[in-house]
Amino acid sequence: MFNSGQKPWVSPFVAVTYATVAVSGVLMLFHIKFPGVLHIHQWGGVLFLIGGTIHMLINWRTLLSYFRNTKAVYGVLAGVVTIVLFVSLAPHERDGGRHGHGKGQLTYEKTNQR
Repeated sequence: MFNSGQKPWVSPFVAVTYATVAVSGVLMLFHIKFPGVLHIHQWGGVLFLIGGTIHMLINWRTLLSYFRNTKAVYGVLAGVVTIVLFVSLAPHERDGGRHGHGKGQLTYEKTNQR
């Protein structure tokens, strides 16, 4: 379906969509108003997902060879731990209100305890 002959266009496509999602994400993170930034981020993300999937399929054997090295496994674990930390430390929204204040605590509804 996909072959290495497609590398000349897939890699630049992934690079451009990565940059688009990264820049628009940073703009959104810091609440910098820019017309259409949400749509650019969302559709750029969809295109990045498609391009990244094609890129992985073309380079599947090379990707698998990385995991023969334990450092690659550590890299994956570091990525997962980092994502979990960012998600757990970020403010959470529930029921329309903000819960947590970015300090890592989880906020639960208070129960009437006597």
